[in-house]
Amino acid sequence: MTHSEFNSESVLAELFINLKIPPNAKLAVAYSGGCDSTCLLHALYMARKKYPNEYPFQLIALHFDHASCPESDSWRRHCASTCNEWGIEFHHTRRQNNCMNKNSSGENVFNENMSDNNMESRYRQMRYQWFGEIVTKIQSPPIYILTAHHQDDQAETFLLNAMRGGGVAMLGGIRGKRNLPEFNLPRRNLQRFNLLGQGEFYPQILRPLLPFSRAAIRDYATYHKLNWIEDPSNENQNLARNYIRHSVMPILQHRWPAAAKSIATSALHCQQIGRTLDEITAPLLAICESPIRRSLFCRATPLNITKLLAQFELSNKLPSESVMQYIIRAWLHKYQIRPPSTKQLQTLRQLTNPNANSRRAALNWNNWQIRYFNRYVYLLNKIDES
Repeated sequence: MTHSEFNSESVLAELFINLKIPPNAKLAVAYSGGCDSTCLLHALYMARKKYPNEYPFQLIALHFDHASCPESDSWRRHCASTCNEWGIEFHHTRRQNNCMNKNSSGENVFNENMSDNNMESRYRQMRYQWFGEIVTKIQSPPIYILTAHHQDDQAETFLLNAMRGGGVAMLGGIRGKRNLPEFNLPRRNLQRFNLLGQGEFYPQILRPLLPFSRAAIRDYATYHKLNWIEDPSNENQNLARNYIRHSVMPILQHRWPAAAKSIATSALHCQQIGRTLDEITAPLLAICESPIRRSLFCRATPLNITKLLAQFELSNKLPSESVMQYIIRAWLHKYQIRPPSTKQLQTLRQLTNPNANSRRAALNWNNWQIRYFNRYVYLLNKIDES
């Protein structure tokens, strides 16, 4: 795919035809200053100039500074300057977390005690938390948050999740459209949206560059003489994604030049299978979820395990371990939360034992906790019990 195939028109087609968003939407581009997000922002900037009447969308840029390196402030200034030149509304924030430590020279370095999986998840959650704050300040939905994930990112994600032993949902990788995870929206604003069946619109995240390769996007940037930032951390092959990008994918593409496209297609097949399984599981979840038992501490609608078991008892057949695990996974995926491992989910029978001690009947992973109490399964933020 060349730059002539990746252009303003192809991005417009992906957004307004394939992803079916309204022409007057407000588009908020997650703009890091890197090549991919720069090309996405520029393509939309050019489209707005070319087709102001056909596509009267509003365009803003969101820049999140993780404070991960000394250059981050200059990156923010670069992004602000670019947006000023293109006449694009610019929002930014700077937040640091425990993914970084200070070394003996006072420089920020990655926390060696944190896995790159948890680090990537923590950074993503911080960004989406801020995106949720921005969304709730805007009084005129629909607003869509656009990220610049592309075909090669999808292939890397598929391989990364395969190496983690991921199932169909994880192998499905990056979705072209999904809701902004609920836990990233302030609770006081939830009723504005469609989460609990109220409101008119629930904010969504779109990935309009998924059909395009990294090479096509880089060709576009070169053709239009764009300036972008190269983050040196992207070369750090101690991080699993970077290792796949720099060491694994080149070998695959040497043997199979269309490897990234083929792997991304496999991810789409997994998404289709996942959607089919979700359709099968949805009626069970609808029966078992209990919104009235939800509190401010719950990060998802609780599940009534007694009702779930009763559905299977009607056919004189208890659910298998794998069925119970899939229902819990589907419940978590509904809220855009990465589920625990299969090994961790094997404790599910213990969790749903009515005689289990409520203090101990908990499954902890990443930043989450599933707790069983009085026939219900609750999703909470992980509690430090040390």
